[in-house]
Amino acid sequence: MVYTGPMEDDEVSLVDSGGATLQPFVHQVGGHTRMLLLDSSTICKPLILRELNFYRNIPQEMKEFTPDFKGVIQVSMERDRDFVTVRNVSPSSDRVSRMDSGRCEPDSKKSLSVKVISEESPRLKRLLDRGEGQHRSDTSTDSYFLMLENVASRFYRPCILDLKMGTRQHGDDAPEEKRHRHMAKCAASTSASLGVRVCGMQVYQADLGMYLCKDKYFGRRLDEEGFKTALHEFFHNGFKMRTRVVRMVVDKLRRLRRIVEKQNSYRFYSSSLLVIYEGCDEEESGHCGDYDSEMELSGSWDCSSDQSTTSASCGGSGSSDGVVGSEAHSLVGNGANCQLANRLSTRRDALVDVRMIDFAHATYEGYMGDSMVHRGPDNGYMLGLDNLCRVLVDILSVTESEKE
Repeated sequence: MVYTGPMEDDEVSLVDSGGATLQPFVHQVGGHTRMLLLDSSTICKPLILRELNFYRNIPQEMKEFTPDFKGVIQVSMERDRDFVTVRNVSPSSDRVSRMDSGRCEPDSKKSLSVKVISEESPRLKRLLDRGEGQHRSDTSTDSYFLMLENVASRFYRPCILDLKMGTRQHGDDAPEEKRHRHMAKCAASTSASLGVRVCGMQVYQADLGMYLCKDKYFGRRLDEEGFKTALHEFFHNGFKMRTRVVRMVVDKLRRLRRIVEKQNSYRFYSSSLLVIYEGCDEEESGHCGDYDSEMELSGSWDCSSDQSTTSASCGGSGSSDGVVGSEAHSLVGNGANCQLANRLSTRRDALVDVRMIDFAHATYEGYMGDSMVHRGPDNGYMLGLDNLCRVLVDILSVTESEKE
């Protein structure tokens, strides 16, 4: 399996360097694009030029709240009817992932080659200059992907909440039909009133040894009271409310709000906020279950179906009668053992994480020649952060009063 295109001096072929495997995610909880896993710490997301440029120009103070941008990867795939076949690029293996609603099937007839493109590569510069993201023919696809940090890779049982932020979800360049469609979604959900809505979530239920998953359709149906109930559900592990986690999340959200407030002219339309915490509680470590890497790779923990709510077994026995699935920007743990997860969870910066993602419709003054210029910070985004903090503080107050 050799890449047939010419190599630039500053490009690296993964075929020549020992190979790599692209696999579908198994912990995807929001969004509509199926992303791939390159290695335990790197996800591959289909390249959109606006998002690429945003990652390359993120303000320094925002970087602690965004995934690390690792570069661009070029993938050549063969298309087989309604399937896109992704083959292991290692010459010693014939494993193939066939992606169609998350299904993976073996196939030894298709080929794929991958190479990493340096940020200074002439190829990438030409790509940006021409405004091209993909080149397709009838039988093959040369696709470009962003390589981003897998922000959940250090968690053993990652509990992930995907929140669509802001009161507006369409970009300045959206056509009229799309504008009206997104405005209707906002008006019919908590986006308009709270500036935030649930786009998907998975939470580890220690009492059952399973993940509880919810999708974007669940989130769209929620009113303010339902939103509060969903957050309560997300931070409750079946035994207790994770109050320490909630406090840490509130602290991070308040810091993020101060940073967003300083970003004059920035608008984060249609972006999401990931809230992640370690589901393997040190006080309930006996209920964490045993790690099974084969089960993780096979998708037994998959929360990415298009159904409305799912329970996936996380203890190694597979899903039982299935409470239903979710959709979106999933992230997978790296398989550290539970004792390690417990030791890490004693560090304040290891137990929780908050990250902004999805910048395909973001804009700011002077960005890519955008004609629309906004003034001041993104008030819709800040409204969402304020209401999110308020609801979490209310949950803490109720929890504390119940203990008295």
